[in-house]
Amino acid sequence: MSGPLTDDDTLLYRFIAAYQGAESYQDFVETSFVTIAPSITLNLGDRTSVNLYYEYADFTGNPSFNNTAPLFSDDSFMPRNLYPSYPNFASLDGTTHRFGYALNHEFSDDW
Repeated sequence: MSGPLTDDDTLLYRFIAAYQGAESYQDFVETSFVTIAPSITLNLGDRTSVNLYYEYADFTGNPSFNNTAPLFSDDSFMPRNLYPSYPNFASLDGTTHRFGYALNHEFSDDW
């Protein structure tokens, strides 16, 4: 979503949000990723603007194990969905927060 917050377009907003979740053919393997990124732009003049932004990102997941031997001792194949570890033993959980700004100024029409 984005648009002006004032009638003269001196204050603008943008809101970005995303979610991605996935499961695998392998038991206990799943991931979740959430991002939220709002921003505000202040137009200070015809050629100058300031953009303030924030980004929140959160990743949670259990990675897959693909480095397993393809055969049991009786030469039979392992099931495709076999997870050769303890559930949640290798889980990942990471959260980031980013704050920032961008000052933009056009010095002339040639630049």
